[in-house]
Amino acid sequence: MNVEQARFNMIEQQIRPWEVLDDSVLQLLAVVKREDFVPPAQRALAFVDTEVPLPEGQCMLAPRVEARLLQELKLQRHEKVLEVGAGTGTLLLAALERWPLAEFVATEPARGMLDLAESRVRAARPSESRVAFLEGLADALPVGEGSIDLIISSFVLQLVPDRLAALREAARVIAPNGMVSYVTWLDRDRPFIPAEEFDEAVYDLEIDEPEGTDEPHAGDVRSGRAATDELRRAGFVRASATEGELIYGWTHETYLAYKLAYDERSLMRSLKAPQRKRLENRARERLSRLKERDFRWHAPVVFARALKPVASR
Repeated sequence: MNVEQARFNMIEQQIRPWEVLDDSVLQLLAVVKREDFVPPAQRALAFVDTEVPLPEGQCMLAPRVEARLLQELKLQRHEKVLEVGAGTGTLLLAALERWPLAEFVATEPARGMLDLAESRVRAARPSESRVAFLEGLADALPVGEGSIDLIISSFVLQLVPDRLAALREAARVIAPNGMVSYVTWLDRDRPFIPAEEFDEAVYDLEIDEPEGTDEPHAGDVRSGRAATDELRRAGFVRASATEGELIYGWTHETYLAYKLAYDERSLMRSLKAPQRKRLENRARERLSRLKERDFRWHAPVVFARALKPVASR
């Protein structure tokens, strides 16, 4: 793979068409080496227009979502930023580059993922001293009340047990007139042929799927209106939300990798190694019969933001 050509194509074919036109953001994404933050098993997906599966059931942002977040957020010179769910550190590294005078806190509930993010950021910026990596849950953030000016979060708030509790915790730690800004999935159940074919592969092998999920989670947001209502209930004002759509151009191999490592991780963990291999082979066989157009996935998302009110005198 020609890495620099792939990076150029990512910017010109994915990011610019999604109304990311800020030259400083585009230049930033040309500098940040996204390929260094992708797990080795998913390295081929570094510049693909998709979320990349990560450990602990998380995913790495698609390039254009990361770019949109960076374009929309404005910071003063010396503000303090907290990222809830740092993942592998790609958004954090881009934020460090974009806002050279800001201070940052990166949180993760899982120590292993936090260590991964820190190691990737330290490797890219060995002398960086403006970021603290802290273990903590979204509804129990390890920072003081009113100590943060901006909270950012990407594809995390659908995974927390109680999204309203997490937003109320955000309101606790944000300073008056500070902002919370997040992006997550919208709850839209649309048919997708490759997903149906994977399910058929499971049925072909008469595999019993595990009931429920590994742990309770809030789930996807119902609508932009639901997102703003929830922000107001958490104590924020001037809440706004924009619904959007990501269009992914999977191949049968990249989609299979996504299903096995992320979307069907509970199922895969419940199977013994021979069963996993048979399911992988059967699913690959079914997916390989589909046409390229069948792998275009329209995934709805919502960008939401709000301010913490200034206390009245």
